[in-house]
Amino acid sequence: MKLREHRSFVGFWFASTTSSFGTYITTLALQILVVGNMGGSAVHVGWGSASRLLTYVLLGLIAGVLVDRFHRKTVLVVTDIGRSIILTFICLLSITGVISMGWLMLLLALFGALSLFNDSAYQSFVRTKFSHGGNEWSSYWRRTYFFNRCTFALLFDALSYLFLGVLTATIQHQPLNKVKTRPLSQQIKEGL
Repeated sequence: MKLREHRSFVGFWFASTTSSFGTYITTLALQILVVGNMGGSAVHVGWGSASRLLTYVLLGLIAGVLVDRFHRKTVLVVTDIGRSIILTFICLLSITGVISMGWLMLLLALFGALSLFNDSAYQSFVRTKFSHGGNEWSSYWRRTYFFNRCTFALLFDALSYLFLGVLTATIQHQPLNKVKTRPLSQQIKEGL
């Protein structure tokens, strides 16, 4: 694959890789935020993680069905910018000292929901837009690790999602023919 011929992929890959670094930073930073800044325990860290991942359990089967009803690029852009806003809000609440475990869990649940829909759209988008090997490259770079400090790490990840959303918005992409809408329950059964 000649990267010069696939500038959209290179831009998307770069933004996605940057965001993946930010995601790993956020995972560590949230734990530090709960224990170091909020005086929480390992149980509180667990509640924070559970609130983020609970949406995968509650909405996992319906997410793919709903994403199929929208333009995947739009879903990616909206969810990336939404996650950026949520992390920025967590950062601001932390800096001002008004963050509580309840607020953090609510914001992480919203963040998890946006991540779920983003993950669903990402898989289809990469496969259809970059069928020339892009999925393998993106999967490799999404597994890369990077560490940093707590509050600014959240801000960095927020900026990385914003960066990814803006760059994804610039990609020229024509959606495939709209899938015929079947009953929601039937599509969930097929997804399961």
